[in-house]
Amino acid sequence: GDRIRWGIVWSSVRMHKRLLNLLAFLRPDPASAICAPRCTESVLSASADGFSCGDRIRWVIANLGLPEAEACDQVGLEFLAVCGPCRPSAPAPSAIVPTGTFVAPPGGRSAGYCRSAGRSKYETAAWLGTRKGCEAECFARSACLAYEWGSAGGYTRCELHSEPVTHVAPAPGGGVHCLARTTATAPATPPSPAATATAVATAALT
Repeated sequence: GDRIRWGIVWSSVRMHKRLLNLLAFLRPDPASAICAPRCTESVLSASADGFSCGDRIRWVIANLGLPEAEACDQVGLEFLAVCGPCRPSAPAPSAIVPTGTFVAPPGGRSAGYCRSAGRSKYETAAWLGTRKGCEAECFARSACLAYEWGSAGGYTRCELHSEPVTHVAPAPGGGVHCLARTTATAPATPPSPAATATAVATAALT
């Protein structure tokens, strides 16, 4: 009798869990409420290896039983270039603190493709739809040494380069720019008035 009652209770628990997972899967957008602010509708609908970021998040919630935050983080890590903004730990644009500035690579020309001495290493940030956003993302990453931004016919591309850019290759169709990062140097701190007065007095005594 106890085993039968336990079996009934366990079956009810499993059915309840499946129902909750099904409801989570059927919700139009379970991720937007808690995923990072940059996990917008365009990111959720972006294709990540054949399935949208939103569909992948819903699948993880429904089939693996993970909370939404963990599901967003898992999908964002697995498909970083497309679903990366959905990670709750991803910095929001307001949290980005710029360090350094961007200038034309060696040669003084920025129009064209970023190229390194060896094979260029970069990540494509497909969710960034503006040049300002591409630059801000490079600012936010200490490993980003340059960014390449391209825009033509409604298509945009942002590349975040982690190798020093040595030159710029011509872009036949135009619309592509490469900017290298340079670290800002803090100005030297001037001596305090007291230190200056002490130095002058010392010099007068010698």
